[in-house]
Amino acid sequence: MREIKFRGMHNGKWVYGSYTHVTDMESGKPSIIQFGTNIFVDVDHESVGQFTGLHDKNGNEIYEFDIIKVNARFDTAIGVVEWIDTS
Repeated sequence: MREIKFRGMHNGKWVYGSYTHVTDMESGKPSIIQFGTNIFVDVDHESVGQFTGLHDKNGNEIYEFDIIKVNARFDTAIGVVEWIDTS
């Protein structure tokens, strides 16, 4: 089973943890609860992406909305990681 985790941008840096739909009453922004803490960190809603369970060739985690380059046998493609409901 893959690990369920999210990341979001806060002040130009990635924050990793659990996404919460409850927004901070002062800012009204969505938050990520950092792993190992009870700290809610406001994040830019547009930057939030879920971990896909996959890693790139360097071992880095791949998240939704990452831009990736795929080298196939006869072609190279660049694209954005997106979740598509196939049900």
